[in-house]
Amino acid sequence: FREFLRNYREGNIFVYREKLRQNYNMGKYLVEVDVEDLSATYGALASDLLERPGEFLPLCELAAKEVLKDTVHMEEVHDIQVTLVRKDARPIPIRELNSSCISKVVQIPGIIISASRTRAKATHIFIMCKGCGETKVLPCRPGFGGATLPRTCDRARPPNDPSAKCPVDPYVILPDKSKYIDQQSLKLQESPETVPTGEMPRNVLLSVDRSLVDMVIPGTRVTVMGIYSIFATGDKNRATAAVAVRTPYIRVVGIAVDEHGAGRATSMFTPDEEAEFSRMARQDDIYGRLSRSIAPSIFGHEDIRKALACQLMGGSRKR
Repeated sequence: FREFLRNYREGNIFVYREKLRQNYNMGKYLVEVDVEDLSATYGALASDLLERPGEFLPLCELAAKEVLKDTVHMEEVHDIQVTLVRKDARPIPIRELNSSCISKVVQIPGIIISASRTRAKATHIFIMCKGCGETKVLPCRPGFGGATLPRTCDRARPPNDPSAKCPVDPYVILPDKSKYIDQQSLKLQESPETVPTGEMPRNVLLSVDRSLVDMVIPGTRVTVMGIYSIFATGDKNRATAAVAVRTPYIRVVGIAVDEHGAGRATSMFTPDEEAEFSRMARQDDIYGRLSRSIAPSIFGHEDIRKALACQLMGGSRKR
């Protein structure tokens, strides 16, 4: 993968080296890789990446960091996130996701219907033993996964050590010394045109992190590429909870916003239209002109017209 990022080019342009350089100079610590480009150059690597992304994606991110160091000629650089995109592949409907897709890369279309606030997700936690003060760092699983604290202290005790033995469950987490990344939860729902007649649309939970956080808002049509994963829900009644049952979700590794097709609303304006909008915005009576333009065939009701104009032109960002 390191050689792919260094040597892949279109014409005389080294595509991914330039992407890494430009994104890093703009403060964006990611590189978007087209799986079709990787497959055309290293087919076996592309196949392994799609079949075992949990194993290969962290290695690809380390390789991207090394390539960036050589490109910008710096000894220390920020960690790089590798995102994936497949422009020619056929997306899988949410209804066709099953147990055979677990731990593999899937591509699904839909509409974002909810987005959570950004929160901090630990990538490495710093723990300390309450008995002896021994410290260690534990890696956390990505997505909604966490880390399991050791039940006993594993410090090497010298022979004839007079100190008391450390108790069971001795470790405590030191939040100030742990490492974190941004994380956000999204909910993706089937597109209305793909829902069978008489059935309710289905949805799936998404986990996005780092550069993909706050990339989309509810109502956006997207095609998501991610790792179909599972996590254990926090059931308080552990005696009756099914031990082997897990909740599925998708750990997103790439998001493409759909701008064309059925049900997409276009927001492209010509330069002349934008100039006309700017000219109208500078007029003193723009509020009155807008309200009078609503249902001009109906006489009176000025307050209702102004209220409708405020509803049409105003609003706040939906979260």
